[in-house]
Amino acid sequence: MDRTVLITGATGTVSTALINALRGSGLTIRALVRDESKALPDGESTPSSAILADDIATRSAFRLKHGGGRLGMIDVRDIAEFAAVVLTAGPHTHHGRTYTPTGPESLSFAEVAAVFSAVLGRQVHYLPTGDAEIEARLLGVGVPVWIVGMLTEYARAYASGWGDFTTSDFRDVTGYEPRGLAGFIRDHADAFSSRERSPVV
Repeated sequence: MDRTVLITGATGTVSTALINALRGSGLTIRALVRDESKALPDGESTPSSAILADDIATRSAFRLKHGGGRLGMIDVRDIAEFAAVVLTAGPHTHHGRTYTPTGPESLSFAEVAAVFSAVLGRQVHYLPTGDAEIEARLLGVGVPVWIVGMLTEYARAYASGWGDFTTSDFRDVTGYEPRGLAGFIRDHADAFSSRERSPVV
C-alpha cells in the first residue's frame, strides 16, 4: 500500500495506540512530536490516568469533577483500531464521512464505580470533586497548564450531559462491538490492584 500517513501528537496515548495498530499495515507512518523524550512506552499511562489508577488501587475510590454526568466512554484501543480501519481502507471508502465512535453504553461515574467494584471484588467509590483539587493534583505531577485547563473544560461539559450518548459507528466501521468497561478493567487489573499509596501522586 503506497500511502503515507502523518500522525500528529504522536507521543500521546491515542496516537501511540494508533501507531501500534498500524504496524504491519503497509502504510508509511510519519510521526510528528514536539518532544521525543516525552513519548509514552507501550502500555504506559498518562499522568491523569495514573492518578485515577493509583486512587482506585490505594483508596478504593476515585475523584473526578464530572458531577452526575454520563459518558459513552470508549477504550483507547478501540479508538486506535477504528482509526486504523479507516486509514487502511480504500481512499474513497470514508471520504466526506464524519464519525463519533463511542463505547457500548453511556455510564454515570457512580455506575463506573459499581463496575469496578464488581470486577475487582471490593467496593470502589466515586467521589465528585471540585475543579481546584483535581487541577492542583494534575499540575503537581507536571501536566501543562493548558492541558489542565482543557481537561477542566471537558469535565464541565461532561457534567452538563455533553457526552451522554452512544453511536453504532464503531460497529458499523469495524464490524465488531467496542470493548466494554468491565473488559477494560479486567485487562488492566494489575494497575487497580490494592497496594500502598504511591508517594508520587
